[in-house]
Amino acid sequence: MFEKLIRKVWNRRSPSLRLPLNVSVKTQDPEGNMHEVVSEDISDSGVRLRFEKVGLTKVMGHREEVPLQLCLEEDEKPIETLGQLVWAYNTAHGGSISGWRFVNFDSSSARRLQKFLNAQEG
Repeated sequence: MFEKLIRKVWNRRSPSLRLPLNVSVKTQDPEGNMHEVVSEDISDSGVRLRFEKVGLTKVMGHREEVPLQLCLEEDEKPIETLGQLVWAYNTAHGGSISGWRFVNFDSSSARRLQKFLNAQEG
């Protein structure tokens, strides 16, 4: 409790646990077409995605936030959230890599993701 108060006073964020994980992430372009991309790493606050089969601009359109479905485990319902693009670059081999911040994340989805990340960490 005291540590949280000190972080708020000094405006410091607690570091997010970021794990290198390749999981399927589904998203939808503005026309309603579903696309599948692959994560390179995931944290409780965002994800780094690799776009190879579909262009980032096709998925983004003119939107600031795009729907993301994190398919962490095959048997479970995907975690659904909105993602906001933070950064992106084109790779030398084609495609792009981009960083996304989770927005509009409900508390049960946040708990499920945190539990999954903790289990992956060991």
